[in-house]
Amino acid sequence: MSLTIHQSGIDAAINAQASGFAGVTLNRVDLYNGSSKIKPLTLKGVQVIEPSRIYVVAQDSTTDVYDVTKMQFYTDGGVLFATAQNDDGSTIQSKAANATLLLAHQLNLSANPGTVAPSGNVSIYAPQATESLLGTAEIATQSEANGSTDDTRIITPKKLHNRTATESRRGIAEVATQTETNAGTDDSRLVTPKKLKAWWDGVRSWGNITGKPSVYPPAAHNHTIANVDGLQTALDEGTRQATESQRGQAEIATQAEVNAGTDHQRMVTPKTLKSRLSSFVRNATESISGFIKIGTQDEINSGSSGNVAVTPSKMRFGFVASLSGHIGYIIFPKWLGGFILQWGRHSFQTSGNTTQSHSFPVTFPNQCMNVIIGDWNNSDNTESSVRLRSSTTNSRLDVHCKSASLGSTAFSYLAIGF
Repeated sequence: MSLTIHQSGIDAAINAQASGFAGVTLNRVDLYNGSSKIKPLTLKGVQVIEPSRIYVVAQDSTTDVYDVTKMQFYTDGGVLFATAQNDDGSTIQSKAANATLLLAHQLNLSANPGTVAPSGNVSIYAPQATESLLGTAEIATQSEANGSTDDTRIITPKKLHNRTATESRRGIAEVATQTETNAGTDDSRLVTPKKLKAWWDGVRSWGNITGKPSVYPPAAHNHTIANVDGLQTALDEGTRQATESQRGQAEIATQAEVNAGTDHQRMVTPKTLKSRLSSFVRNATESISGFIKIGTQDEINSGSSGNVAVTPSKMRFGFVASLSGHIGYIIFPKWLGGFILQWGRHSFQTSGNTTQSHSFPVTFPNQCMNVIIGDWNNSDNTESSVRLRSSTTNSRLDVHCKSASLGSTAFSYLAIGF
């Protein structure tokens, strides 16, 4: 293959042996079929291996189909650097629709020191592929594929398929069928947990055990106490007296012995224990000390049960008070009727007839029974009267004030309800 370095490329700064390929970068290659331009490809990798060797890489993964007979390399400034083609114009590389075109070439440049030949025969070839360099690689033989030392050749699917696993080599192995697993003669296939379990379930079945007798006739025989593990210890424990530190035998106590509570060697049964407890477990009355049930909150509130106890928390349940300042309330528990006392003071400006509404500190759940109103600290010596209105509700106090002149009217109240 011939490589022609154009004068434009020389002018762009190539000196093969003096300063090397420096200051200019190749970034494109145009592909031709004869005189027809096929397409440009961007150079994905350009490496200056040494002053006279340049490594270039380009790739086309499209479905285009074409034959390449000429390649023209351009610098990043758009200057034509060199043209590569066979002397007879034959195809350099071909691409099919389902193939990826990979151009990975090393351009070897040579010239006398101080001069650059504008044209000449320069070798272009694909270097050895490595983990960091695109290139060509030889296909490994089956023997090389079976080995574990070659790191330069490539393995085809066929040779990978033929690398079978053995006891001394990793590789591919076929899964055994259930029949092959049960036979136990194949030494080249793998057994899965599922098939191993199925085989074991069949082997351990009583019907699959071979060599067993058909009948098992009983035969009289004797054993000494020493031949039976733990027998002597069990017999000793069954004949000696039970204590707090050793197991043994014990007699059941009579009801009288249980009631006396002095015997420390006999056993108490549930029946005699219940009878004993029943003799002093009794209900409390007004004249007898004993057990008493704690009443529920409903029983305490109703006040109708005479045989339950009242706890402090249930007795206080429902009692609420707010005693700060001139406005407050007391809510009594339900067992005291649930009465609510509320009080407060209010003042307002009046002139003539005035109606005022004031909210109670809390709302009466059922009924506001009565409200007592009185004068309180009326300033400006205003002559006024304050009366309760019938529109008063469980949550609001309504009053009517009649005053002869403009001034401040104040009143206090005490409300009772439940």
